[in-house]
Amino acid sequence: MRKVLFLTTVLAFIFTSNIWAADISGNWTLKMSGRQGEESIPMVVKAAGEKLTVTATHPMLQAMEGTGTIKGDDVKFNLKATGQMQIEFVFTGKVTGNKMAGTREMNRAAGAQGGAPGGQAPAGGQAPAGGQAPAGGQAPAGGQAPAGGQAPAGGQGGGQTMSNAWTAEKN
Repeated sequence: MRKVLFLTTVLAFIFTSNIWAADISGNWTLKMSGRQGEESIPMVVKAAGEKLTVTATHPMLQAMEGTGTIKGDDVKFNLKATGQMQIEFVFTGKVTGNKMAGTREMNRAAGAQGGAPGGQAPAGGQAPAGGQAPAGGQAPAGGQAPAGGQAPAGGQGGGQTMSNAWTAEKN
């Protein structure tokens, strides 16, 4: 009898475990810091159990798509730009009611442009000694600026990652 009761309890736990995950399906406004200050990005989240499908429209990058997971109040998802800019944001955080918050990483593909579309660094991909690469330019191969110089506004190419805070509120 104990075995039957134990198995029934385990099965009930397995089949109801998804109700403990927050229901985050719906329309959200994602807020994070960008070059021009705080960016408000409309985002749609679809949850199927613990699996997430996420779409968003970034002001500069335009359409973005991603996937993720939610386990209890822990959420993790990514958003990849679908256009020319090869940028991916990875968001990790917690859900509290109709709000989410956490940290993000921004990953760029090796050789991805460092700024707004349009500019490139001079031949050889380097900023002048002691200077800066042009806004929207590229960092040299390997993702580093020369000694005394700085990478383009927005960071280095070559697979750079950086963390920032983010929040989201359900509409």
